[in-house]
Amino acid sequence: MGLSRVALLLQTLGATDWEAFQIHGRFFLAVANSQRVRERGPSLYSINSTLYELNTLTHSFIRFQDILTHSAVDWEFFTVGEEKFLIVANSHDGSSYSLNSVIYRWQGYEGFVAAHSLPTVGCRDWEHFSTEEEGSFLVYSSATSRLSKVLKLRTF
Repeated sequence: MGLSRVALLLQTLGATDWEAFQIHGRFFLAVANSQRVRERGPSLYSINSTLYELNTLTHSFIRFQDILTHSAVDWEFFTVGEEKFLIVANSHDGSSYSLNSVIYRWQGYEGFVAAHSLPTVGCRDWEHFSTEEEGSFLVYSSATSRLSKVLKLRTF
């Protein structure tokens, strides 16, 4: 494998993470934008993070959806049964590290819609895992706490 040419440039704002995922044969990229640095004044932390979809005709990624995030540092895509989800690690809003991280559910034409808010403190990373016996779990790490939380997902 060798390096190729740059295929595309995507605008970001202090990007800290990319999450690539596929839904029903469609390919997506989600960028976690952490901050907009301004020439004067403090940085802005409550900014949009963007989801891009691959246009297979033009071989380029196009803006699919903007989601308001608060110094986002991680996206995690996961499935539970047939349902598709994205969770964002919101870490800081400029004044507090105690923020909700949000789970978004795939709604097809509507894109991702907020489904649950989870209280977190200085959230840095989300990971999903599942077992046949116990079901699905989410675990998050915190940059400001000594404890990480493992959450068992309930399905209805």
